Amino acid sequence: ATTEGAAQPAAPPTTGVPWNEAKPQDTQKATIAYKQGMLAFRTKQWDKALTLFRDSYGAVQSPNSRLMIVRVLAEQKEYLAAYNEAVALEKEARQAAQLDDKYKKTLEAAEVELTAMKSHVGLVTVNVLDAPAGSALVVNEVAIPESKWGQPVAVLPGPVDVVLTTSEGEERRAESISPGQEINVDIGPKPDEVPVAPAPVGPIEDDDGPHRELDGRMVGGGVALGVGIVGFIGFGVFGGMSEAKFNE
Repeated sequence: ATTEGAAQPAAPPTTGVPWNEAKPQDTQKATIAYKQGMLAFRTKQWDKALTLFRDSYGAVQSPNSRLMIVRVLAEQKEYLAAYNEAVALEKEARQAAQLDDKYKKTLEAAEVELTAMKSHVGLVTVNVLDAPAGSALVVNEVAIPESKWGQPVAVLPGPVDVVLTTSEGEERRAESISPGQEINVDIGPKPDEVPVAPAPVGPIEDDDGPHRELDGRMVGGGVALGVGIVGFIGFGVFGGMSEAKFNE
């Protein structure tokens, strides 16, 4: 069973030999399990069929057995596991088809299954930015190895929880994804806070323009102007007095 919402890696058997290296006894064992699996599949005995197809693949790593594994998982609505198996199947079938034409139809079927499974999951590409060595990435409680960072990770539709743990602490992103949707998530440690210097005090402006600070020249000019005005007034007053005295 899969963990709800988590990105589950494909889990192919590891005991089988490659199909193009199988000996007759390997092929016979794989064929018996495959035929029994097909009988269980037709009678909708999903668990039994899955076990038999995995046994067949475990004897000989044939894309045909893996194709049936994908189909059983889809029937069980284990879409996340089915998608991951379909990704591996498509790659495997493509390589086999290049070596033997009999696997071309398997490749076509694999591409159909992959497209179908993609419509049941969401794909999250997590871009880890400036993370120090030793950082850990988790998507929906499943650890993602560093080699898979920046690559699409399959998740079930719904909430997506992305957590990056570094020596500086933990960063988290909460997203949501729909069936068949692909999203990108950027995450990285928070940059160190840089203190902001206070803004320099500049001239105060109003509707009439800036008021410049008074310097010595402006003060001196103001004083001179005041003295000149007083002198002008005094000149007028005393000049007028002199003229009156002269007339008298």
